[in-house]
Parts: sequence; structure tokens; C-alpha cells
Amino acid sequence: MDLDDRMTRPLPDHPPRTGCLVEGCPCKDPLILSHRRARFYAHLARINGETARRVIRPEPGWELPRAG
Repeated sequence: MDLDDRMTRPLPDHPPRTGCLVEGCPCKDPLILSHRRARFYAHLARINGETARRVIRPEPGWELPRAG
């Protein structure tokens, strides 16, 4: 996009590809962040003074949901 929000590049003639071939698989869900990338962003936040360095513990008895 240009500064005035015009598209100047041609659009691709094929649909975007995902990394997984299984229909409906969430492995490439943009909301899921890998542990490695989370550590990277946490490190950037620490060196830039953007964190309070606190840890929020889960509520007693809370568990990850299970498929079932």
C-alpha cells in the first residue's frame, strides 16, 4: 500500500497456503505463539524495561482444557 492506501502491487493469482495440510488444523493459528518466540519477546521486553517481571500463578485447581 502507498501512503494514501492505494494498492500498487499486483495481487497473487493463487490462494495463500498454510503450513498444514489437515483441514481445520490450528497449528498455524496466528494466536498461537511458540515457546521460543514467547521467550524472544519476553527478552526484548526485559531489556527495554517494559515488564514488571511478575509471574501470575493460575487459580488453584485450574487445568488446561482437554479434548474429549
